[in-house]
Amino acid sequence: MELIRAFIAIPIIDEIKERVREIQDELKGAGARVTWVDPKKLHLTLRFLGNVEKDRLERVFEQTTKVVKDYHPFKVSFSKIGCFPRPASPRVIWVGVESGRTHLIKLATNLSLRLQSIGFEEEKTFSPHLTLGRVKDGQNRDRLVRLISKRKEVFIGEMEVGKVEVMRSELTPAGPIYTILKETYLF
Repeated sequence: MELIRAFIAIPIIDEIKERVREIQDELKGAGARVTWVDPKKLHLTLRFLGNVEKDRLERVFEQTTKVVKDYHPFKVSFSKIGCFPRPASPRVIWVGVESGRTHLIKLATNLSLRLQSIGFEEEKTFSPHLTLGRVKDGQNRDRLVRLISKRKEVFIGEMEVGKVEVMRSELTPAGPIYTILKETYLF
C-alpha cells in the first residue's frame, strides 16, 4: 500500500515570506551551521500526519473540511523571533504568532480531535509558529544567539487566514517538495 507523507497547514502570503527571507539573511551573518527553511516553501503547520495510507487520505480530507467549514477568515500577525528548546541552546529558530493565536490553537485542536476520531494519535500541545531554520551544531552558536536576541521583538507582518491545505511532503536531497492535495476555504 502506498504511503504519503502529509501534513495540514495554512499557506503564507508572499510579503511575509519576503520578510522572513530578510530576517534569515541577517541571521546568516552569525556564521552558524543552520539548515534554513526555503521562504518559498514557508507554511504554518496545524498538524503533521506522518505517513498516511493513500486510501485513508479521503477521510483526512473529509474531517478537515468538517472542521474548517465552522471558521470564518481571521487575521494573524507574526512577530518575535525565538528558539526551541531554549534561547541559550537553539535547535529550531522560529517566528511566533501574535494576533490570531487563539483562533489557530482552536483550529488545530479541533482538527486533532477530528483526526483522533479516525484513528490518528492525540497531538502534542500546538504552538503556532513559522520555522525559520534548524541549528545543526554549536558552531558560532553564541553569535547566533546574540543576533536572535537583538531581533527578537521584530514585527514580520499580518495576513488573513482564508484556507487550509492538506499537503504532501516528499523528502529529497535538495529539500522537501510540497504538493497541495486538498484546499478547504474558510467561510
